[in-house]
Amino acid sequence: MAVQFGISRLIGGSAETDDNQDIVQPVVHDPYVPQDRLFTASGPPVEPLGGAPGMPVVSMTFDDGFADQIRAARTMSQYGMEGTFYVNSGTIGTPGHLTSDDLIEIANGGHEIGGHTVNHSIIEALPIEEAQREICIDRNTLLEWGFPVRSFAYPFGAATPPLEEAVEACGYNSARDLGDLRSVTGCFDCPVTEHPVPPQMMLVRAPAQVEISWTIEDLQQRVLEAMDVGTGLLPLTFHRLCTDDCNQISIREPLFAQFVAWLSELERAGRIAVRPMGDALGGPVQPARPVPARSPAPAESNALTNPNLQGAAPELPECWSPASWGANSPTFATVPGETPGTVGLELTMDDHVDGDAKFMPVPDLGTCAPSVEPGHRYVLKVRYRSTAPTQLVVQYRLARGVWTFGAASPEFASTEHPTWAEWTTPPIPVGVTGISFGLSLARNGTLVTSGYEMYDRTPEPSSPVSDPHEGSTR
Repeated sequence: MAVQFGISRLIGGSAETDDNQDIVQPVVHDPYVPQDRLFTASGPPVEPLGGAPGMPVVSMTFDDGFADQIRAARTMSQYGMEGTFYVNSGTIGTPGHLTSDDLIEIANGGHEIGGHTVNHSIIEALPIEEAQREICIDRNTLLEWGFPVRSFAYPFGAATPPLEEAVEACGYNSARDLGDLRSVTGCFDCPVTEHPVPPQMMLVRAPAQVEISWTIEDLQQRVLEAMDVGTGLLPLTFHRLCTDDCNQISIREPLFAQFVAWLSELERAGRIAVRPMGDALGGPVQPARPVPARSPAPAESNALTNPNLQGAAPELPECWSPASWGANSPTFATVPGETPGTVGLELTMDDHVDGDAKFMPVPDLGTCAPSVEPGHRYVLKVRYRSTAPTQLVVQYRLARGVWTFGAASPEFASTEHPTWAEWTTPPIPVGVTGISFGLSLARNGTLVTSGYEMYDRTPEPSSPVSDPHEGSTR
């Protein structure tokens, strides 16, 4: 029985094409962030900026870099308050998220830009080296853009001891957790505030995130209880600002403005201090740290992880995922493979208007997606059968971890019998660190793939990369 899996869209890019020629994007530009958008900042204070003795510090923090957070920054700036915006660098400039210009405006308002991983991945489920790439590449990118990045927040509030070590190794001074201080929704026996100097800087405690059900009284109660305790740190975590289109992790914009105005009155009265996390906790801005990289495979080795699709239906084989874009209705499934212990990847395309669908190595930062060398060409091979013509499509991973369209092959003919499609990529452009690729369907039909190969062809090998496959299609 076919099993449909979720699909994720990989953004395409522009390309020039000539009839019967390779489709190539010879110059790769970051599709989301202009190269001239850099922020220039003086160094933030190294010593913690707390309140007077007995005064709690409230830190207004914002996760995920949603586009509406620019309005939160502007509202806080109107009242002379500064917060911390934990952003995923890989989403900057994408639909629904902050742009690079937004980040610069936020930072110019005195707000702190913090890290939150490249892709907001569930990092506790990743191999630790992949998690460290998510954490370090994110911070290094923000540093390259000019932001003095000191503070981190765990995606989904999920922290483990190995992740805490990884965060510290990437140069962060602090890392905020979620759900371990008293909140409206739970942890009723937990402390009200974190210590002014947290005993675990890589596990700074915070209440559960603010949600749409919170009232002004709920928000105020968190602060009033902190004032009763006295000295301490109270991080509050927001995600979305909304007016009509609200979800669970939203706060209505008028309610947010009302709360900020109330906080401002308390601060002017000398009863609380409102500080970004980095200022509240202090510490210098650490230099960028090296990222654990996956080296490109030797020329004689298949560069792919799990190229034979080892696994058991209906689960997807390790390191393989579906992707699609455009107006169409693809169904992704696994079927019995050609050899025991393997599966085939079956794609059925219906209702095609435009776009395509394909299976590809998971577009990650190095665990599954193979690394490549700029200037090198790679032989790509896929064993397939298809009721419609198909085409190899290559995605490029840029140095900061985002993906864009790379190149595409000529079409391969439909075939009833398993056949090898083979194509050599154009030279990899400078700035590209990895690729993912797959046979795509851009019309209605069914395509089944059962094996994948990828070999470096630069320099040209003295002998064939692998034995010729009988029936290969070029």
